[in-house]
Amino acid sequence: MPDRDLWVAVALLEDGKNENFKGGKNAQKAGILCGEGAFQRFIGANNPEQAAIRLRQRCGVESRIHLDHDEDAAREFRNLVTEYENWTRGIAA
Repeated sequence: MPDRDLWVAVALLEDGKNENFKGGKNAQKAGILCGEGAFQRFIGANNPEQAAIRLRQRCGVESRIHLDHDEDAAREFRNLVTEYENWTRGIAA
């Protein structure tokens, strides 16, 4: 109404950071890989926790769950898996 001030509030419906993501196939595969000694050696880690940190850094995510919801991260994860598979076969990248 132009003849009086009226205070209102605006609620943010979505901020782009959905904390209710569910992990899918990529997150599951990442978790399995981080538990494998060969993958840990490949990624330069000494244990599953370090492997998970390095994997998340490489893919640019805060959680492996996001590997199933961020296409750029998923693509990087697929590239990492391909590099690892080549490494296990002795094929230089």
